[in-house]
Amino acid sequence: MRCFFILICSLLLSWSAIVQSPGAAEVQLSLAMSKSSYRTGEPIMLELEFTASESSYSVDTITTELASPIDELVLSPRTGVYSWLDDYSRGNRYWPDYSAMSALQPGQSVKLKLPLNALYRFDQPGHYTVHVVSRRVSSGSIQARRPVGPLTSNDVSFEVVPMSDSDEAEEAASLEELIRSAPDLKTAQQYAERLKWLTGDPSTRVKISLFLNPKTFYPFGVNVSQGLWLARNRALVVSNLEQAMIDPGHAVETTSGELRIAVALKTRLLSPYDASSPKQSPLATEQIEDQYLNRIAETLPQRQGESLVRTAITLLTTLVQRKETTTAQFQAAREAIIRNFATVNEYQIDWLLNAYGKYLADERMVPALQEILRTEHAGLFTSTRSAVFKQLFSLSPAGTKPFLIEEICDSKSLTQFDVLAGAPFDSFPETDACLLNQIRQYSKGDRRTHMYLQQKAALAARFATAAVYDDLLKIYSTDGSTWDGQTRGAMLAYLARYGGKHTLPLLESAMPADAPTLEPSVSFGLFRAYYSPVIDSFLRKRLNSPYARQASEAAYEMSAHGPREDQAILRKRLDRWNAKWSNNTDLPQDEAALQAELIRAVIHGLNWQMSNEEADVLRRQCQSDLCRSQLGVKD
Repeated sequence: MRCFFILICSLLLSWSAIVQSPGAAEVQLSLAMSKSSYRTGEPIMLELEFTASESSYSVDTITTELASPIDELVLSPRTGVYSWLDDYSRGNRYWPDYSAMSALQPGQSVKLKLPLNALYRFDQPGHYTVHVVSRRVSSGSIQARRPVGPLTSNDVSFEVVPMSDSDEAEEAASLEELIRSAPDLKTAQQYAERLKWLTGDPSTRVKISLFLNPKTFYPFGVNVSQGLWLARNRALVVSNLEQAMIDPGHAVETTSGELRIAVALKTRLLSPYDASSPKQSPLATEQIEDQYLNRIAETLPQRQGESLVRTAITLLTTLVQRKETTTAQFQAAREAIIRNFATVNEYQIDWLLNAYGKYLADERMVPALQEILRTEHAGLFTSTRSAVFKQLFSLSPAGTKPFLIEEICDSKSLTQFDVLAGAPFDSFPETDACLLNQIRQYSKGDRRTHMYLQQKAALAARFATAAVYDDLLKIYSTDGSTWDGQTRGAMLAYLARYGGKHTLPLLESAMPADAPTLEPSVSFGLFRAYYSPVIDSFLRKRLNSPYARQASEAAYEMSAHGPREDQAILRKRLDRWNAKWSNNTDLPQDEAALQAELIRAVIHGLNWQMSNEEADVLRRQCQSDLCRSQLGVKD
C-alpha cells in the first residue's frame, strides 16, 4: 500500500512538472535596440519574444497602461530601486478581464515590448539583471484554452548611469516646449510619454506645470498624471498640489484628479511602502481627504467663474461619494453649482446631471437648462440633451413642453427615446405633421438613415395622435417589410394604440404564434414605444402559447407594463402550470424557466403589489433548481 501511495505521488509530481515546464513554448528576453546602458529616467524597454515548436499554442498580446501581473519582471539587485507600481497598487494590481490571443506557429514568433520603468524607478546608478516570468501562453483551441503555466525567460543585464540635473532640466524643458506647441493631442501625448519616465526635480517641476496648467486640445488635455507617481521628490509634488487646491484662481478639477492624486501621494509619504514587509501600514486616506476638502471649501467664497463652479463640482461629487450630504461644505458646493450652472463645461453636463442630478433639484436651474437646449446642437450633444430633459421634466414640466415638441420635430435628433418617453405628456398634435413627413422621408432610405427611422417611429407611437393613422398605416403596409425589426415594432405600437383590434393581424404577422419566441427586435421596439390595451390583449393570448419561451416573454412584459387586472390572469396561468407539471421529475428547462417567470410576474408588477408572506408562499411552489435559484429560494 505504501508503494502504491509513493507511485501516485510520483505521478502527480511528474504531471506538475509537465504543466510548469511545457518545453514546447518558450520566451526569450532582450533589450530593445540592443542597448545596454541607460541614463536615470530613460525608458528601459524590454522585448519579449514567444515561440513554440508545436502548434495549438497562443499568447495573450494585451499590454496595459498600468502593467498587469501577467508578467513578473524579476530584477536584481533591488538596492537603489523603488517599486513604485507596488506602492501605487498596495496589493491591488490591475489585471484586465479581457485578452487578445495570437497564435504561436512553429517557426514564427510573437513579440511584445514592456517598459521596465513601468514597475521600477531607478534611483541609483548600477549594474542590473532582469528576467521575466510570463503567464501569457495558453494551449488548446479557443473554446478549450488552458494556461500552460509560467514561462521563465533568460537573464539580460544593463547599466544605469546618472543623468545630471542640468541635462534633465534641458530635456524636460525641451519636452514641455514640444508638448505645448504640438499640433494635435496624439503628438503631444507621445512627448508626454517621454517626460513621464524622468524622475528628478527638474522634470517634476515641468510635470507639475503641465498638470496644473495642461496643454489642451478641447475638451481633452495632455495627461501627465502618471509621471507624478514616478517623481523621486513626492513632497515637492504634494506641496505644489496643496498650494494649487487652495488658490482661488485655480480650479480644482474632477477630471484631472488632482485631489485624488494629492491624497494618494500624501498618505504614502506618511506611510512609506516597504517592499520587505508583507503587511503594509494602513493609509490614512479618509483623514487626509477630509483635511483637503475642508481647506477647499473654505476657499469657495473667494472663487469666481469657472474656478468656483469647477471646484464646487469636485467638492460636491466627492462629498456624495463619502455620503456626507448634510454638511455645510456640501451645501456651499451645491449652492455654487446651482447659481452658476450656466458655466458648467458642456462635456460635463450629462455626467453631472445623470450621476448627481437628484442633489441639484432646484427650480433656479431651469433657465440655465433651457438655455442648453437652445444652444447645444442636437446631433452632437445627444447625451447632454437627454440629461437636461430628464432634469427639466422633474423641475418644470410645463416649461419643457415647447422644447420637447421642437426636439421631436428635429430631423437629426437622436436624444434618448426612453428619456423623452418619460415626459409627463400624453400626445402632441403639433408633432403629427413633422413625424409623418420624416417617417415618409426615411422610410425608403438606406442603412445610414435607419437610426432616424427607428427614433421617429418610436416618437410617433409615444407622441403622435390618431390624425396621421391612415397615412402611417399606408407607409407601413408599403415599406414595412424593408424595415429593421425595432422600427417595425415601434410603428406597430403606434398602429395598435389607435387602430384597435384591427392591428392584431399585423402583430400576429410580425410575431408568429408558431415561433419558439417572440421576434426579439420587433418585440423590443414594440413594448418600448407604447404599451396599449391591444398589445396587452395580444400578450394575454401568447401567455397560453404552447411554446414556453413565448409564454415567459408574455408574462414578463405583462408584469412590466400591464394593468392591475393582469395579475389575476397571470395567477390563473401559474395555477394551470402547476396543475400540469406537479411533481414532474423530468421538467424541461424552458418550462422550469416559465414557472420562475410566472411566479416573479405575479409577485412583482408595475401596477400591483403582494405581501412578503404571499410572495414567500408562491416562491416555494418552485419545482426546479433553476426556479429556486432565480427566485432566491433557499432549502
